[in-house]
Amino acid sequence: MLKRFARAAALLAAIGLLPTPCGAQPAYPARPVKLVVGFAPSGAADFVSRVFQDPLSKALGQPLVIENRPGAGSSIAAEYVAKSAPDGYTLLIASPSSILVNPLISPKAGFDAKRDLIPVSKVSSSPLVVAVHQSVGVSTLRELIAAAKKSPGN
Repeated sequence: MLKRFARAAALLAAIGLLPTPCGAQPAYPARPVKLVVGFAPSGAADFVSRVFQDPLSKALGQPLVIENRPGAGSSIAAEYVAKSAPDGYTLLIASPSSILVNPLISPKAGFDAKRDLIPVSKVSSSPLVVAVHQSVGVSTLRELIAAAKKSPGN
């Protein structure tokens, strides 16, 4: 039984080594790559993209062109990238707002993040902090929520 398995594995490996008929394709990338940022220049997302610009340009052997498309909580940029050719030449610095929150609050967005975008890598994180004045008298988020429910509008 083990010999049969070994022969089958060797045959499959040999088949994998056979040349496959395909047209000659240029190495990726053959032209500049666009990195779309859904926020205005000088914001956090723009800063992150510019930090990666030079190292990625060198690694790719092509320029990485940053294009800011601010508006609608970065949904304009996400929709633009989602509708671009799926050839790897248009990338998005995404935020949770553009790919998670906005589609929930505006279901008529021009794209479906699950269907139209493919995650590549996490490049940064921005922790969020909830802070209140000490006079509020709470020290945890649970206490803050309870206080807010007890006194709506305050």
